[in-house]
Amino acid sequence: MKMNFILLVLLTICLPLAGAEKPPTEKQISEVKAKAEKGDAKAQFIVGKSYHLGLGVRRDFQESVKWYRKSAEQGNMYAQNNLGLMFQSGQGVNRDYRKAVEWYQKSANQGLANGQNNLGRMY
Repeated sequence: MKMNFILLVLLTICLPLAGAEKPPTEKQISEVKAKAEKGDAKAQFIVGKSYHLGLGVRRDFQESVKWYRKSAEQGNMYAQNNLGLMFQSGQGVNRDYRKAVEWYQKSANQGLANGQNNLGRMY
């Protein structure tokens, strides 16, 4: 499943190879968050994913949505898909299937297979 791939990407970006089984350190999260705060869409996605899964930070769906949205609005197809998931499930936001479809559509339009699958499931 694509979610496992995304988790793998997150872990390889955030963690040194020697400690890949450990959650990211506070320093690593701080470094990525600093980039995210400067507008880096990839870093914003990673911060969103960290809050979504509770990797190196306390799990917080509202924070996750905040960072996914910042990244998604810059066109990050993975963040668009995950934001769709948040709206579909009602994690960190009120459940809203129309918004879920909108975000899935954006990721699907960029060719993200998982976004296409999620969009198809919504229909």
